[in-house]
Amino acid sequence: MIDIGQLNEVTFDIKLTDGRILNIRKPNRELFNTTFNMVKLIEANKEDDKILDVIYGFLVKVFNRNKNDIKLTQKELENELDVVNAMVIMKEYQKFITEAMQGVNF
Repeated sequence: MIDIGQLNEVTFDIKLTDGRILNIRKPNRELFNTTFNMVKLIEANKEDDKILDVIYGFLVKVFNRNKNDIKLTQKELENELDVVNAMVIMKEYQKFITEAMQGVNF
């Protein structure tokens, strides 16, 4: 028997500067597709000032998929994370998804 509840127990955990911990669920289809397109998007738009809005907008979607029912706005996230930390979290989230997918054998 496959227990969907148990499969959903694996989370990407982030501790915010105020001490709150977010247990972020694996991505839904939209977020999954967006995650792997972000690198291409960033590379193609490095010089565009709007890319930071795209990055923080993406991270808001990621952060708000938490099991803790904590919702953050883009402004709150921009105040919480500098650009370097935002990029580190994006990269680590991609690794989290990749590792989760490697556990699935087709």
